[in-house]
Amino acid sequence: MSSTNQSGKISSANGFTLAATSLDNTEGSVISDKALIVRVAQLLTNLRGLISATGLNLSAATLDNRNAELSSLGELTATVGQFDNSGKGRLLANGALLLNADSLNNQSAGAVSGQQSVQLNVGQLINTGGGSVYAKNSLGLKDTGVLNNDQGILRSDGTLALSAASLGNTAGSITSSGVSSLTVDGAVVNCGGQILGDSTLVLTSGSLDNSQNGRIAGKGVKLVTGAFDNQQGGRLTSTGTLQLDAGLVNNSDAGRIASAMALTAV
Repeated sequence: MSSTNQSGKISSANGFTLAATSLDNTEGSVISDKALIVRVAQLLTNLRGLISATGLNLSAATLDNRNAELSSLGELTATVGQFDNSGKGRLLANGALLLNADSLNNQSAGAVSGQQSVQLNVGQLINTGGGSVYAKNSLGLKDTGVLNNDQGILRSDGTLALSAASLGNTAGSITSSGVSSLTVDGAVVNCGGQILGDSTLVLTSGSLDNSQNGRIAGKGVKLVTGAFDNQQGGRLTSTGTLQLDAGLVNNSDAGRIASAMALTAV
């Protein structure tokens, strides 16, 4: 059954389940003061709409959340095929946030934010052009394909665990207040970007381009990669120990590799 709630309002003080083959909630609202379950077999259009509850469990084959809000005062779990959260779309949770998606488009100021743990399991993440992913506690990001964070923000006020097939972070920002682990099968491009940790930082990749004022820093850094391009003002620094294991290093044209404590280069 296809349902339309364009510019309409569905609300309840109690929890409820909304199930449909497709749902058009353009400029509409679906609100529960308690738990809300949304099951849409095909397309869920929430363009400029609001879906909010105290505990939200949502699934859809395709979800359009552009310039819209999906939010929970408690936990939020979403399972989506193609998820468009671009253009100031918002996915927000005061509790734990879990997203499983084949692809997530979070570009152009899209926002994913959790006040506790955030776990994203995706096939592809586009977080460019001011897109942001934030976790108050731990941030887990498992991307089996391309992770594009050019001019985007990935931030955790706790730990960070990231894995991807490839990572683009040109003029982007990846930061963590806790222990950081980044594992990338292929290339990491951090030209003019920053990958920073306030604690230990471990970065493993197939290759790493940190040139053109790229910055990688932590309180204890371990970098394992193939070709490492740190030229033209690239900086790899540690306020603790620094271990660099690279197949080839280019540190010319004002590149800098420095450690406040022991530096080991293999």
